[in-house]
Amino acid sequence: MHLTLTGAGAAEGWLDIQRGAVTVCTDDPGHDVDLAIMSDTGQMQRWLVGLVPFRNLIANGHARMLGPSRLARAFPTWFDTTYFAEGLHRAEQRRSRQAIPGQGLTA
Repeated sequence: MHLTLTGAGAAEGWLDIQRGAVTVCTDDPGHDVDLAIMSDTGQMQRWLVGLVPFRNLIANGHARMLGPSRLARAFPTWFDTTYFAEGLHRAEQRRSRQAIPGQGLTA
C-alpha cells in the first residue's frame, strides 16, 4: 500500500503487508502497489484518533483511493481507531473536571 499525505506534515510511505505482518517503509520497497491512498494529513489524523469516520474523508474529498474496491472498502478496518479515541475522551474528561467555572467567558 502506498500512502501520500498532503498539507502540513506531508509525508509519503508504504505499508508492506505480508502474512499479517506490517512493515512501514519510507523508501519504495519495489513491490507492486495494490492500494494507493492520498489524504490530507490533518484529516487522516482526525480519522486515526476516532474523531471522524473514514467514509467522511472520502465523501468530503479529503482522501482518494486507487485500487481494487475490496481493498479500498477493507482499508479502514485495518486500524483500531478506538484506542486513540478512548484516550482523547479520557483527556477531555480530565480537562472538564479541572476547568475553573467562568474561565474563558467574556463580558
